[in-house]
Amino acid sequence: MICPICGTEMEQGVIESAEAINFLMTEQFINKPDEANGEFSLARPGMVKRAVKEAFVCRNCRKVIIDF
Repeated sequence: MICPICGTEMEQGVIESAEAINFLMTEQFINKPDEANGEFSLARPGMVKRAVKEAFVCRNCRKVIIDF
């Protein structure tokens, strides 16, 4: 994937967490999205698996792109 900011090739990898990976409007003590407020989960861990989501990183711009 080409970086939309600087045009260089981005590296493919994953974002991984033992907890859910959520998009939240503000930092919260409890990591739970409020769907009515537009927040949502990008990935949730399974029974014995971590939450994993494919991502692309541009080291030049220090940007990460994640599809949802």
